[in-house]
Amino acid sequence: MTKVFTGVLGGRSVLLAGVATALALCQAATAGEIRLNQVGYLTGEAKVATLMSREAALPADTRFTVEDADGTTVLKGRVGKAGAGWNEKFVSTYQLDFSGLTEPGLYRLRVAGADPSVSPEFRVGDGAALYGPLVDNAIAFYRAQRDGPGVDPEILDREPSHLTDATAKAFAPLSYKGYRLVAKPEAVGGRRDVSGGWFDAGDYLKFVATASFVDTALYLAVRDRGPWPKLLDEAAFGSDWLMKMWDDETRTLFYQVGLGDGGVGLVGDHDLWRLPQADDKLSVKPGDAAYYVKFRPALRAGKPGSPVSPNLAGRLASSFALCAMVGREADREMCAAAAEHVYALADRKPKALLAASPHDYYPEDNFADDLELGAVELHFLAKIGGTEKSADFYLREAARWARVHIDGGSSTWQTLDMFDVGPLAHIELMRALEAAGDPQDLAVTRADLVRDVENQLKRAERQAARDPFRSGWAYAPKGWDHVQHLVGLTVTAMLFDEETGKQRFAALAQDQRDWLLGRNAWGTSFVVGAGTTFPRCLHHQIANLAGNLAGKPPLLLGAVVAGPGAASEVEVSEPSDEQRRCPAGGKDRFRAFDGEKARYVDDATSWSTSEPAIDYVALTVILFATMAR
Repeated sequence: MTKVFTGVLGGRSVLLAGVATALALCQAATAGEIRLNQVGYLTGEAKVATLMSREAALPADTRFTVEDADGTTVLKGRVGKAGAGWNEKFVSTYQLDFSGLTEPGLYRLRVAGADPSVSPEFRVGDGAALYGPLVDNAIAFYRAQRDGPGVDPEILDREPSHLTDATAKAFAPLSYKGYRLVAKPEAVGGRRDVSGGWFDAGDYLKFVATASFVDTALYLAVRDRGPWPKLLDEAAFGSDWLMKMWDDETRTLFYQVGLGDGGVGLVGDHDLWRLPQADDKLSVKPGDAAYYVKFRPALRAGKPGSPVSPNLAGRLASSFALCAMVGREADREMCAAAAEHVYALADRKPKALLAASPHDYYPEDNFADDLELGAVELHFLAKIGGTEKSADFYLREAARWARVHIDGGSSTWQTLDMFDVGPLAHIELMRALEAAGDPQDLAVTRADLVRDVENQLKRAERQAARDPFRSGWAYAPKGWDHVQHLVGLTVTAMLFDEETGKQRFAALAQDQRDWLLGRNAWGTSFVVGAGTTFPRCLHHQIANLAGNLAGKPPLLLGAVVAGPGAASEVEVSEPSDEQRRCPAGGKDRFRAFDGEKARYVDDATSWSTSEPAIDYVALTVILFATMAR
């Protein structure tokens, strides 16, 4: 994702038991490194770890053992044949299959002989025990990201922030060249209450582009994953803010709150490093450089009733329609009307897509997927009598946009994320078509959708087969957001298997999940608070200034970072005077594990690898809630 900043935290101590033991093991002298899912495994599922070896080939009789918490060997196995190496230090890899381990408990793996290695501790247990806490952490992350008066003071000592957003002045879209503002903001008259909402990432900007994607995911989790404490409240918090950004009475969309990067004598949000409440304490007047840091502009997409960029219209329609179906009873009628109205205004032939100012924050280039998703959720809403237009109308609309996406919009391979909600839209439409008897007079059939999703997942399988750690997305030269792509693949595979009633891609889903949680070259989970090794040095202002930087509470629990990127693009710099240095000594603790032209840095100055964002976390709610079931 093309972002330039940071976000906020969660506040409880979960899954940190055993950290001291694991750290002691990691400090022991070992020749090889064992990588596995540090959160743990369900009792009946496959269990595979990867050994990174400094030896070109280990003896054929090299064995590994599984030890319980008392050090008793409970399982033995052979390391098997050598696989591809990773970098100049780790020249071969081995897959360690310990699927025979089914008894709940706390364990570690050990390889003896020419390449002695000891794994971090991991658990075997049921889904609720292993993954339920991660759902709680993900929800807490959104509470940490809250802006406005309704913050949670128990999370990272949060205080109310940006209270002036309640009377924000409306502005036209800003003019940027790259990331620099080239013209002063132009007021378009009127004020708008745009308070509340979530900070987008490590910065304090707020975008409809990401918030609508997040709210759709949260409401889907409410709908399909059963009741979960505080989940509906957080989804409603999101739709409350989206309803402020969409004026249904005048049919006007505000797409962003805040001035990101500065220029022309003005300071933007990204030019400062501070806690969010500091903005309210600024003493500024019109014309001052930091004026728009305190008195933040509400950016208006267009005049009342004008066409809406279809990417935003589609995602807003999906989140509003889900709000109308599974949200709070008091919100449903309002959300239903907003869903239809914003969808109706979608610009079908846009000259360019709007998501953020500057455009390069979120350079979207596809919208058929968004309109497909909005239309299919409106179809479901129409089925229960919540719309003016018929269910058949929206089903035909969804099929039409699915065909556009299949024929052209998905020609560049993506995975499920805010830039391409196509896989999710397809699976939702598969469900709708099955319920409708799979009519053959629409632009697509259910088989068309199945084939399109299968093709994406099969491509991921081919990529995973080439990687020692089973990553379904290439590390380079694709650049950023490796973690988000793998989360998207995991959720797509899970939902697809659920909808088709098969387990065709269960192994792919587990491989991506395990990679996310520690079975990767760097031996770290990319979710704060999950496993024994996880990001400590977030490029996130609140976590950096109010959190602990040594992996102990208080932490921004549930935060998901971007993870490894193309090595040539990863930047590490000196921290600003206001930023707490992390890591303290500046040492890159993961440097020895970089490979395949990819690099991961756990450093507070490295936004491309260490910044969490609200859209990164969204799909983990579905992922972890599915595992917890």
